Amino acid sequence: MRLNSRDELKSRILSAVEKAESVAILTHIDPDGDGFCAALALQALLSNSGKPVEIVLEEQASDIYDFVEGAGRSLIYHSQLSFELLLILDCHETDR
Repeated sequence: MRLNSRDELKSRILSAVEKAESVAILTHIDPDGDGFCAALALQALLSNSGKPVEIVLEEQASDIYDFVEGAGRSLIYHSQLSFELLLILDCHETDR
């Protein structure tokens, strides 16, 4: 599916969020600042949806993100987690 503009992408994301009961935001393994902070920013933007919007990581967020309360704004993956919609950020390489 090819999107023709940022506005179309925004519209599709907001529509998907509106339809979903729960949303998870994921980024790559051992996230760096741009991946994790992009997830935090998207979580803040979508927080007005009235639905749970969680950041899910494989491991605890690094201490360097304490100033943005990274650990308190994310969950550690476990097999009982379930979300209707996954939004994946900053994963431009297959090994990530």
